[in-house]
Amino acid sequence: MSVTANPPSRNRHGDIDPRIEALSPDVHRMARRFFSSEKEAAALARKTIARAKRELPVAAGEDAVRLCLFRSMHDIFAADLRSNGRPGRS
Repeated sequence: MSVTANPPSRNRHGDIDPRIEALSPDVHRMARRFFSSEKEAAALARKTIARAKRELPVAAGEDAVRLCLFRSMHDIFAADLRSNGRPGRS
């Protein structure tokens, strides 16, 4: 009897995290364009990075990673604006 390891999951996010983390300064810079407050911009950047880590498939290319980060930030910002009348207060 031989024991073999399970093949890696296609949804495992360990491979994508370093690429998202490498873009973290860009995400923070983009968030600063939405807010004058560093605290609110940092919160938006954290939410954006967390969502991208959950949603991106491992096989995503660099352009897909950037697009997902931008789309996530926009969606989070717009949802906060719609629900609270002011962004960053969720």
